[in-house]
Amino acid sequence: MSAIDNPLILLGVPTDWPDGIVAALRAGRNVLATIPPAATEDDFRAIADGCGSGHSVFVPAFAELCRPQLAAVRDAVRAGRIGLPWNVQVTVVGPAPDGLWARAVPLVDAVLELTGLPISRVYAQEGSSLVLALDHDRGVGSTVSISAAERPMAHAYRLSGSSGLLVADGLRPAVAVRVGDRVDSVWEGVSTEEQLRREFAVAVAAGRPEIGRAGRASMIVAAAIRSARQRQPVEVERGTAQ
Repeated sequence: MSAIDNPLILLGVPTDWPDGIVAALRAGRNVLATIPPAATEDDFRAIADGCGSGHSVFVPAFAELCRPQLAAVRDAVRAGRIGLPWNVQVTVVGPAPDGLWARAVPLVDAVLELTGLPISRVYAQEGSSLVLALDHDRGVGSTVSISAAERPMAHAYRLSGSSGLLVADGLRPAVAVRVGDRVDSVWEGVSTEEQLRREFAVAVAAGRPEIGRAGRASMIVAAAIRSARQRQPVEVERGTAQ
């Protein structure tokens, strides 16, 4: 991080989205920030303009694939260990301080990164839990299920491919640390936060904003919100999103 001049890091849904981020970019600051589920295409256009005027870099704080366990999953899929992925199932039960929809944004990004395929349609159901059924190109399907809990209880990925199956637990291996009634899982090695900072530094050094990546996940979640309200599948628009 010492290579980044005056960074702005917002690991939580910004209350002044996107104006505060655009102002920081125009002031020449590089920004790593959480993406709210209500982000629009116009928001990302404004951020792109801010990057250009301030010669700055914007990177979404998508920490999901920075988890050590899931980074290994991404590497295995890219190496062709399970062939061509045709189904991804994600189940997450844990804290969601900004709400289930905000929690869905980085998970959708993870599914897109793992499959490498755009999402054309989404069907969402919202209740005590949030379930997203995602239709990719080429007949590939994914399901994301999210439930809120006081502490992490499940973080599972199941990827089926043309030549194999990969199952990953985002909570293991780890060391369980108990303080009173609170139990935390601590990874021994490069932490999720440290890996996220490293990827931020790489993007800044390369002068590579990741606005398109941020936009596609956010637009898919926006379509999912419409689907939940209408109680029917919704087609995903192909703009900045993908």
